[in-house]
Amino acid sequence: MLQCYFDDSGTHSDSTVITWGGLLGTAEQWEYLDQQWKALLANPMPGHPRLKQFHLSPCAARKGDFLAYKEAESDRLRFLFRQIIADAGLEAVSYSVPIKAYDELVRGRTRELLGSYPESLCVGACLKYSFEKAAEMGEKAITVTFDQGRMTPALLDWIERGTATYRGEVVPISIGGGSVAEMTGLQAADTIAIENWWFAKSVLEGSPTRSAHFKSLVGKTPVVGNIMTRESLKQVMKVAVAEIVI
Repeated sequence: MLQCYFDDSGTHSDSTVITWGGLLGTAEQWEYLDQQWKALLANPMPGHPRLKQFHLSPCAARKGDFLAYKEAESDRLRFLFRQIIADAGLEAVSYSVPIKAYDELVRGRTRELLGSYPESLCVGACLKYSFEKAAEMGEKAITVTFDQGRMTPALLDWIERGTATYRGEVVPISIGGGSVAEMTGLQAADTIAIENWWFAKSVLEGSPTRSAHFKSLVGKTPVVGNIMTRESLKQVMKVAVAEIVI
């Protein structure tokens, strides 16, 4: 069975880009990550207390639980959590959409099909990729877990409509939301979503910036990163909705 976890980034009110990203792998790979992740949370860095969860953004900014961290310690901890993802052998995928372009281009009936907010497009793409990957790997079943904090009624309805059109052989055991604080898989997905959001934001703003951390991520973990431009959004509008959802 293929297990998939996805988290969001750029969903705050003043964001220009929205990203959903996450990781896909077998039960054995996720079991390894869970054990190693919890061990690192229990003993993150010498001189620092255990962490309840790892969230990349405050770690990078050295805020909240990471306020007492020096820059070198923050960088080291980010590396250690990324290394767990790499050692687990998981595959990463992300989808990023510029919000202004979506609002300007996706209107009328097309907007009804694709969703009132670009987040729907990202989530639908994550689902589609997950089912295709499971079929490619020969897996007979799949579970997909999203950050429950973003599971609005509209987004849940979008997921239900998307899975209803699926006619493949992979059986969806469960598709829904989970707690980031309680699930190491979603904490790992958070790292993928945020790293890809930072990069996508720089690309869409015209100044692509690959940080040392992002280079380290893509150098060790297979990452399928998808960044939609205005032109690619126009192409999406031309295809049937079956090409957008599962």
